[in-house]
Amino acid sequence: MTAVSDTSPLNYLILIGCIDLLPALYERVLVHDEVVAELTHADAPPAVRGWAIAPPPWVRVTPVETGVQQLGSASLHRGERACLALASQTAADVLLLDDYRARQAAKEQGIRVTGTLGVLCVAADMGLVDLRDAVTRLRSTSFHMSAELLRSLESRLRG
Repeated sequence: MTAVSDTSPLNYLILIGCIDLLPALYERVLVHDEVVAELTHADAPPAVRGWAIAPPPWVRVTPVETGVQQLGSASLHRGERACLALASQTAADVLLLDDYRARQAAKEQGIRVTGTLGVLCVAADMGLVDLRDAVTRLRSTSFHMSAELLRSLESRLRG
């Protein structure tokens, strides 16, 4: 199974110590160089920059082929548009993406999407992570989780 990842899921999984869930869930994780640029930006947390400067071998930096249409509206960030194009180009099984507008654009293109919380839930279902602990750590970061989303997770977090 191949996943294409945007910046946000990688950033937060690194910050909460769960980045190694990705190779347990996906055979290949592809990222665009725009994502690498965002992860290595001076404003990125040091742990994230360090990881992105020397990513593990299961991460493949993959360019979008010349002529591949940049999907999504101009209101999306360049990295999000590049990820949409990369997911389309590679026929990825899933696109890891947290931004609501980018998720909607992906769905409109028929691209299957999940986000940071989706990764954590699947990993928890497989016994790879304690969901309550992971969500507690995630909430200590700048990750935005709507009250509605938190309510939908409550029953799982109690278990």
